[in-house]
Amino acid sequence: MSRRRELKSIASGIAGYCVSRNNDIDGYWAIGVIYNIAIARGSYLVPINISSNAPICPELSAFRKLFRDRFELIGNPLYHFIKGFIVEFQFTPYAVSKSRGQQACATCTVHIIDDLNKRRSASATTFSYPHNCQFELKSTRG
Repeated sequence: MSRRRELKSIASGIAGYCVSRNNDIDGYWAIGVIYNIAIARGSYLVPINISSNAPICPELSAFRKLFRDRFELIGNPLYHFIKGFIVEFQFTPYAVSKSRGQQACATCTVHIIDDLNKRRSASATTFSYPHNCQFELKSTRG
């Protein structure tokens, strides 16, 4: 029998995926793209309410759609307990590189809200630079 406390384990797996290199937006590492958004907004916290349909910028909308496509259709018996998902990206500036810019410690926290309105949360951390397509074009040309 499924238990709600297992939702924290699901949140942990999703947070790990969100900071992995397998998570991309339009072919670019999602963390770097989201870090660019954070810099443009002047806020190092970027929350994305996956459950909402409120309008957001195109990149975050793409992330939300990809997230829904990947995780809302899972055949997990716990899915019927889930009433909401919030994914938060927190960037803490770390070091500066001449060629890449401001590096940051990026923490993704996934909050799963169950049918009892209890929040189960887990985080994963990595290091990231803001997305820079000019730098990436130079590095692929060798």
